Amino acid sequence: MLNAFEKIEEISVHIKKYVDNRIEYTKLNIAEKSSIVLSILLSGLLLIILFLLFIIFSGISLAFYLSEVTGKIYWGFLIVGAMYLAIGLIVWLFKKPLLQLPIMNSILNQIFNKQDHEAH
Repeated sequence: MLNAFEKIEEISVHIKKYVDNRIEYTKLNIAEKSSIVLSILLSGLLLIILFLLFIIFSGISLAFYLSEVTGKIYWGFLIVGAMYLAIGLIVWLFKKPLLQLPIMNSILNQIFNKQDHEAH
């Protein structure tokens, strides 16, 4: 009888260690995936900021060029503003296939990419 209790106690110790290891593994897995997503978002944000600066300075340059061509400063800036408005409307109308779905897919691929490799 005493031997059976010792076996049950030994099994319960192993189960506790197993549960503790699974909890630790889950914490580490969540931390890894969170850091991957955060690094993707931060690098994406940096690229967006640099791209926006490029667009702004290019737009100003184009506006001044068009101002020289048209002879009136306001026409150059009005034309560039209209171009930005048209691009903005196109992006707004097609935001789901152009922005939302690719961003969601990229994040989900990064989250589940590691898990797919572990399963194989």
